[in-house]
Amino acid sequence: MTSINTNIGSMIAQKNMLDNTKDLDQAMARISSGLRINSAADDAAGSAIASKMEAQVKSLGVAIRNSNDAISMTQTAEGALNEMESILQRVRELAVQAGNSTLSSSDRSMIQSEVNALTAEINSIAAKTNFNGVKLLDGSKDILNFQIGIDATDSLAVNLQKSDAAALGLQGSPGADIYTSERVMGTNYNASNAQIDVSDIKINGQNALSTAFNTDLSASTANEAKSIADAINLNTAVHGAVANAFNELTSSAVGDFKMTTTFTLDGNGTTHTVAIANSYQELVDNINETVPSMTAVLNQDNTITLSNTTGSQINIGNQQGATDVGFVQNSTYTGFISLTNNDGSAVKIEAGSEANGYVNGVGTIADVNAFGFNEVSDGKTVETDVVSGTALVAGELKLNGVEIGQSSSGSAQHIASAINALTSEHGVTAVAQTAVDVILDISVLPNTHASELSINKAQVDLTGSTTFAQVVTAINNAAIGDIRASLTTDGHLRLESDSGASITVASSGDVDLVKGYRDINGTISQTGIRTGAATSDTDSIVAAFNMTATTTASLLGVSATSTNLNSKLVLTVGADESAKKATIVGTDIFGNALTETITLGNANGATVTTSNFFNSVTGITTDAVLANASFNVGTVSSNGNAADTDSLITAANLSGDGTAALTLNGALATSDSLGAVITLQSAGNESAKQAHVTGKDMSGNVITEVITLGNATTVSTTNVFNSVSEIKISDALTTSNFNVGTAVQTGDTFTVEGKMNLSSETGAPIQIDTTTEDTATLLTSGNATEVVLQKVGLQGQSSTSSVTGENVSVKTLAQATASLSKIDSAIDKVSSFRSSFGAVENRIDASINNLTTLKINTEAAKSRIEDADFAKETSNMTKAQILSQAATSMLAQANSSKQNLLALLQG
Repeated sequence: MTSINTNIGSMIAQKNMLDNTKDLDQAMARISSGLRINSAADDAAGSAIASKMEAQVKSLGVAIRNSNDAISMTQTAEGALNEMESILQRVRELAVQAGNSTLSSSDRSMIQSEVNALTAEINSIAAKTNFNGVKLLDGSKDILNFQIGIDATDSLAVNLQKSDAAALGLQGSPGADIYTSERVMGTNYNASNAQIDVSDIKINGQNALSTAFNTDLSASTANEAKSIADAINLNTAVHGAVANAFNELTSSAVGDFKMTTTFTLDGNGTTHTVAIANSYQELVDNINETVPSMTAVLNQDNTITLSNTTGSQINIGNQQGATDVGFVQNSTYTGFISLTNNDGSAVKIEAGSEANGYVNGVGTIADVNAFGFNEVSDGKTVETDVVSGTALVAGELKLNGVEIGQSSSGSAQHIASAINALTSEHGVTAVAQTAVDVILDISVLPNTHASELSINKAQVDLTGSTTFAQVVTAINNAAIGDIRASLTTDGHLRLESDSGASITVASSGDVDLVKGYRDINGTISQTGIRTGAATSDTDSIVAAFNMTATTTASLLGVSATSTNLNSKLVLTVGADESAKKATIVGTDIFGNALTETITLGNANGATVTTSNFFNSVTGITTDAVLANASFNVGTVSSNGNAADTDSLITAANLSGDGTAALTLNGALATSDSLGAVITLQSAGNESAKQAHVTGKDMSGNVITEVITLGNATTVSTTNVFNSVSEIKISDALTTSNFNVGTAVQTGDTFTVEGKMNLSSETGAPIQIDTTTEDTATLLTSGNATEVVLQKVGLQGQSSTSSVTGENVSVKTLAQATASLSKIDSAIDKVSSFRSSFGAVENRIDASINNLTTLKINTEAAKSRIEDADFAKETSNMTKAQILSQAATSMLAQANSSKQNLLALLQG
């Protein structure tokens, strides 16, 4: 159809022009940006994929930088360790040189000076080596983490170790093993049963003494350490060890120097006055000039160390000047003893007991403790006394300078677990064990008594057990943890726990079964054991109580009528009173009248509590007669504390006849120390009535025994009660003067703790310290606290198993020779640690190569999705340009094509 109104050709030409323009714009945009995707509309899926790849590529770049940082860190640490290794090799050269017998004392001193300087430099390197401020070798950090990948799990942990001289086994250990005591006690060994016999203590398997030690060391002028050292040295030819007495005391740091008065020092029995100084260094100089028997040294932290080589007491006068500079005025410090074997080997010191393999030996660990030492039977393992049973507090005990964490209990088992949790840091392994030998009188055990014995609150069924072998079988059949029973060679019952668990034995029968016990170190005890003797105290629990037929309830004075109760009331019943109600009348905290009615409880001992807080109570009534006289009213404080169930009314009888609870007398009834059968003494004929006795047996289990009363006589329970909480009588008594007490004390209960063996991975003596100075017992030097050390079985004065000296010692031929193994061990540690950094560096190199490859491939994949193909886009642009020109021409033709229709109008 020929028309002029619609120019179809023009419209088609315009559309094609528009399409060509869009293609041309897109081609120019891609060519100008170099990207195929300039907006999400260009390729929605491709844009999302490319964005994800872009994040991966950028993360890979950061991971590569992190990896290079890790390499730099390992190279820093490895370089420091390389220098340490060189220093240790030089120290070993010096130790070999010092092993030559031709050297003089001055020669050795010069060698020792260089050794000291080199070990000091090891400490300096360990303290100062850091990467970007992070210390690497001082032990402040265990692990450094590096993110060397793009995922959360792609992290690398680099392990660090403390690498100073002490950690390498060089500082605080002088080459040859020198075993040092704690301060020696001033004991009178001439007192009855106090002397140390020749064979009580063994050194290197031989008698420590040539004659019994019975010197009185309690005098103020005694040199305790020297007296004991001299006694040990009298037998050096036999045991091969040399004892040296010395003393050392370090002041506390007190900040800026201040000295207001002079003070006196006594190092050998002669008192010297130290002049007032104006600085710490001047004070040290004054001491060295004034007190010839003592050497004073100023430490870096401005503390002062006083020492002597005689072991004499260090006595500080009662003057303020001493306190000003960090000493404890009016104090006395006894000396130490060090033991060294002549051949340079480790010293062994132990009790001469049968437990340690000495036939008929009667020595104990207490004898070793008395000389200030712990038991070290193999030269490197500290064998503790039994632990005290008190849990360790985190940070109060240190092994080789590492603070031990909290133990979950005071048993040897749990203390050992706390120690072993940090073995990788301090190098000490603790092995706990508990054992107890129980002396039984098997002849008194009835073969029908099933509940005679319990262990750790687990009942042992002794029915039919009339021999020791049967008792052992019964205990093992009870399967009580890892506790196992056996018989000793002398026929006693032995209980053992290989884990070091506490062992509690309780005998709650009416026979005197347990006579005594002996712990793992051979210490015999009867603590907690009853003798079976009768007691004449027949009214220790209830005295002259008159059970009348009726009792009128009344309030107990000021507690009820005071205006400061501000408490809810708690009402306790002695029977099912749930059908009855009580009405309480009083006032609230504002003085307003207050009344509340409450339904009573439904059982003996049941309590109900008011919803209102009463500030005073003027009256309490019930709507019916109560069935039981044991009706108590007390308070519950506003802060939710436990109820005081008898502060207002005690055992009142609101009705008539009925059961009544007795009020027990004093602490004896509820204490955990009765261990006896209970006696009930009546003055009249009470044979028709019963008493209900409630309490706990020797194992702590709640028990109740019902016993029929007598006719003006005394009756006793069959069970042994360790405490009594309640006694009830079934009906009113006919006469007063009713007494309750204890009879034959046969109940036994005792707990035995275990001991530990502390062994060092390196074989070096273990440094045992506490973090708090024990000023109470004047053990400032060495930071030894008796209470803490008793928790781990290091009792008495044997608080520190340390060694003297500051660095590897080459001062003697024996020490120089013994030093070689320690230096070799240090070199091995450093080499191993250094090689670990090399392994990490190689691993990181491989990781970087892998990350780089991954980054390249990811970028290539991203480029294929996102980048423009220039050849293709140039072709597209040329095509679009040509088509655009053609479309323009055709549009012009289409627009002029309608001119031909005008000819029709001219005709």
